[in-house]
Amino acid sequence: MDIVKNKNTYLCFIFISFLCITNLDAQNLFFEKITSKELNPVTQIHGIAKDSVGYIWIGSWNGSYRYDGKTFDFYYHNPNDKTSLPNNRIRNIISDKKTGLWFLTFDNRYAKFNYKLNSFKLVNSADVPKSVVKDLGSNSNTLNKNKIIDGKRYFLSSHLFTSYELNSGKEYQYTANINNPGQLLDDYITDFFIDDQNIIWLGTRSGDIYKANPNRNPFELHYSFRKGSDNKKLATVRAVTKSKDKIWLGTDESILIYKNNKLDSSDPFYKSNSSIKNVRSLLRDNKGRIWIGGITGLECYDPKTNQCRSVINKVLAPKLETWSIFTLESAGSDYLWVGLYKGIARVNLIDDSIQFFDLSKEINEHSVMDILSFSNRELWLATEGNGIVRVKLDSKGMVHNAVRLNSFQKNSMYNTSDNIIFALHKDKRGNIWSGSSEGLNKITPSANPMRIEKIQLLSENPNSYISSITDDSQGNLWVAHKQGISMIDIVSNKVSNYQKEDRFGLWTFSERAVYKDISEQKIYFGDKNGYLSFNPDEIKTIVSDSKLVFKSLYLANEKMSPMKFFNGKKVLSKDLSQTKEIQLDSDNRSFTIELASLNYSITNKEVFEYMLEGYDEKWIKTSSSKTIYNMIPPGSYIFKARIISLNDARSPLQTMEVNISGPWYDTLLAKVLFLLLIIGSAYWVFKEILYRERLKNEIRLVRLNTERQEELNREKLKFFTNISHDLKTPLTLIADPIKQLENKKLSTNEKTLYFSIINRNLNYLTRLIQQILDFRKSEIGKLKLNTSTQDFNVFIEECYNTFKYIADKRNIDFKLEVGKTSLNCHLDFEKTDQILINIISNALKYTPDGGVVLLSAHLNNTGNVLNITVQDNGIGIEAKELEKIFEPFNNSGPTPFHGYSSGIGLSLTRSLVEFLNGTITIESIVKKGTTVIISLPFITSSDTPVIQNKEILIETLEQKSVDTLPVVADEITKPTVLVVEDNPDVQAYLNNELSNEYNLIQEYNGKKGFETALQTIPDIIISDVMMPEMEGTQLCSELKMNENTCHIPIILLTAKGSDENQIEGYELGAEAYVMKPFSVEVLKAQIKSVLDNRLILQNRLAHINSISQLQVESPNLDKAFLSKTVDLISSHIEETDFGPEILANELKISQRQLYRKIKAVSGCTVHEFITKVRMDHSEKLLRNSDLSISQIAYKVGFSEASNFSRTFSKHFGCSPSQYGK
Repeated sequence: MDIVKNKNTYLCFIFISFLCITNLDAQNLFFEKITSKELNPVTQIHGIAKDSVGYIWIGSWNGSYRYDGKTFDFYYHNPNDKTSLPNNRIRNIISDKKTGLWFLTFDNRYAKFNYKLNSFKLVNSADVPKSVVKDLGSNSNTLNKNKIIDGKRYFLSSHLFTSYELNSGKEYQYTANINNPGQLLDDYITDFFIDDQNIIWLGTRSGDIYKANPNRNPFELHYSFRKGSDNKKLATVRAVTKSKDKIWLGTDESILIYKNNKLDSSDPFYKSNSSIKNVRSLLRDNKGRIWIGGITGLECYDPKTNQCRSVINKVLAPKLETWSIFTLESAGSDYLWVGLYKGIARVNLIDDSIQFFDLSKEINEHSVMDILSFSNRELWLATEGNGIVRVKLDSKGMVHNAVRLNSFQKNSMYNTSDNIIFALHKDKRGNIWSGSSEGLNKITPSANPMRIEKIQLLSENPNSYISSITDDSQGNLWVAHKQGISMIDIVSNKVSNYQKEDRFGLWTFSERAVYKDISEQKIYFGDKNGYLSFNPDEIKTIVSDSKLVFKSLYLANEKMSPMKFFNGKKVLSKDLSQTKEIQLDSDNRSFTIELASLNYSITNKEVFEYMLEGYDEKWIKTSSSKTIYNMIPPGSYIFKARIISLNDARSPLQTMEVNISGPWYDTLLAKVLFLLLIIGSAYWVFKEILYRERLKNEIRLVRLNTERQEELNREKLKFFTNISHDLKTPLTLIADPIKQLENKKLSTNEKTLYFSIINRNLNYLTRLIQQILDFRKSEIGKLKLNTSTQDFNVFIEECYNTFKYIADKRNIDFKLEVGKTSLNCHLDFEKTDQILINIISNALKYTPDGGVVLLSAHLNNTGNVLNITVQDNGIGIEAKELEKIFEPFNNSGPTPFHGYSSGIGLSLTRSLVEFLNGTITIESIVKKGTTVIISLPFITSSDTPVIQNKEILIETLEQKSVDTLPVVADEITKPTVLVVEDNPDVQAYLNNELSNEYNLIQEYNGKKGFETALQTIPDIIISDVMMPEMEGTQLCSELKMNENTCHIPIILLTAKGSDENQIEGYELGAEAYVMKPFSVEVLKAQIKSVLDNRLILQNRLAHINSISQLQVESPNLDKAFLSKTVDLISSHIEETDFGPEILANELKISQRQLYRKIKAVSGCTVHEFITKVRMDHSEKLLRNSDLSISQIAYKVGFSEASNFSRTFSKHFGCSPSQYGK
């Protein structure tokens, strides 16, 4: 009985296995579960139909769903909306070409879909066509019974989807199996539908939707489950090969061996001694052995012995840095090439010997990822980081040449897309195809030079990540990459792309995981979830039948339905798919248009291409179904869109007008009003700007006039100050000499001198006043011409002689150049004389002592113009000052070396020249000199010239010049007075009045006066304030700041009589301030008073025995001088021969200067002052030391104690011995 029972069990097992195999063979439908990211059916499915537009409608117990190939739209019952479904429970859905899309609800109510308004209309059962009522009342078996696909009819049997083969009568029921791709996960089918493309749609009890395309390409994806995981964990396939009827898969865990698409767990290999886990390459040699390359090395499995022999590992190849094997390539039947890190190896399959080749220089520390045996003598190596390396072999099989093809070589013609190469393949035409992480390259070695071109596989992605490459029997290339498979027709270069997606995602193929079974015409690719197998001859070219539809419009992320109001405005009057034009306002310029492809036969990833004509400059590609635009400017546009298939085929273009109106202010009327407003505003602004500019200009003009007036007032004030000086000085030299003539008995020579001084200064005053009057007349145009006849050469020579004395006194080389021929002319010589005096005096004023002044006069070539030139090598005038040099009261520019500028001379000169119909020009270079050219009209005269004797103003001074005045040598009886005055007459007058009582020293400018004061150390200084080179106030300041001269009293003579001027003089340290015109008697009294006060001070200081007390009584600068002098004497106090001469040398001044300085600040002679310092030291030693009197005498510079005692007694009034007690 047991035997019979076992036998029956065995027969039952055989029968069930036969049924399974039969069912497996009958399984030819590949089911894909339909899901959407946002919305999916969730309840039992009842009713599936395809409408006239192309949407798939699915009825459920919670409403109806519309599917566009990517997403679901949900329609449900809304009690507040009469245009919604009458009930959420759908019993059935049918689509009729004539009558439209109909719905039957659970409560037996009929609804018709309104395509135009995207809504539903409830229809009375009496008004529903009978054919519609019949179809809605039929089940899916009845509705699909006449649809035959490839000789098969499909129906539901006990809720199992079943196929019936008409020829053989075989049935097959599709049941759930979660372990195999393309099979159902839920086999309780509640409804099915076969559409016009023979695509089968299934709805399940749980709400899942499946579709199956009987015409799909027969790509077979097989999941590779990890061994021992109970089909729960998938393994990524890294390498593929085939041995007999078994598929060998290399994974990260181990080797998986499949037979009949099932894991063969009983294969003897699993009991072998194989140790490699992370498998990266597999190869079966001609002896049937399997070579296994992995991260840890290379081993060879022999099925005959079921043993694995290690070929490369850490022990057998210790010189290798790493033992990773990524590729194996057979070279004929005798050799096997192995890819290594920084090199390759060759295995002799006859004796299993191995030879290593170091290519570190060529590969640069990278691994060889693939090897292509191009010929017996040439290898192509794909490297991970250094591109392609082409290796030449010699007759002995040794490497003798290598060429790199990579993107590092910027100037090379052999540049690939990327340097990380994973796959190499040689096609039947001799071209080499390289796959990298950034695309596919086609290399033509036969071209000269070798040509490399990039092949783009996917239109939306120019840089596909290539995993592996092989070809079929026709020579067409099959390229596996991270986004699917591409087939390249090597004849036409046409690319066909294939993408599939299962519940684990898109196909993603592994690097170098490829095997071509030539005997069965199959290709195998390793995937992250298993392996893919297919027969290339059975793969059909995909023809896209996508139908683009404008599905929905969104404003502010809100979906617009027909007749729906948005912000108070109706946007769509009918469904967007039936709309040819949309009108938007300026508030809704941001919008989104959703696209639908209605493609169900191909599950590839689709690409939309769109543009808004008038806004976008080029087509935009996207894989998203939504096109978004933000803040589009008002205007009229055309929205265009189409679908690009994987094979770069484009669907028919769909268009729609988009009109965006501008805001109210963008209308024509508003623009006209705005334009008028802008013009009016611009006019008002322009007028306001003009008014403001005019006001600014007026204010600026008033300010400039005010500044100019203030400047003119300052210049006038300066002018009147200078004029007052020029007036008061001669008044002094007229009034005071007259008093002296009245009150004194003077000698004849003195009277002659005084009368001469009075006469000269009267003439000077007359000329000065006449110049001022002429200046005024020139301003008001009252000048009168007074012509006469003279020889111009004689006239200009007299002018020259007038200034010759002054030039000689200052060592100025004053030259005259005139012709020898007489120039008798008719001219106003009075005004010409005034012109020449002004120009020549200016030249002398601004020329330094020792300079050169040239005066010349010549006729021009035609003889009708007289050119007078005055040239000097003085200070010169800056260009900016030349522009205003002829302005009245202008005193800007450099300070003259001698005298003052009144500010009207040149202005009057130009007026006089122009009055005489002449011209005047001035050329000047700073620090090089000035040239003045006066051109006067020359009118020849035959009249007898009038000879006029011109007085030489300063000629009489030659007899009483300062240089010839007697110098009093007795400095002890007469005090020394330094007089600093630029007027020779004042100097002569003061010399005559003061020389009898004082030793007089005279200087003519402040700079010389300062130098003389330092050299002579006078008892008193009398100085004018207004002088060239250095004014009296500056002289006073310099003297009071100098420790050698700070003690000298100073009396200032000036015409500046304001309180401010007097305060300035006293603040600078002047002892007296004498106003011009002054009385010489008053001046004498002031000199005497100052000197008497100074003498009283000196007497008081002389009786001060204590040096410290003397320093306290002295002014600050005198204190510094006394302190320095006392320190010098103290440092030499023990020297008996230390005297005035040594002290003067130490102080670096002359003995005379030292004498006068010491006398002034201490009232003592130098010798007496030295003795006073010695006594002061001896007194301190007597008080504070135990030294004897003799020792103290030697300590303070006395050679004998007796002399010290006498000097001490005379100084202190008692002997040293008595003083100590």
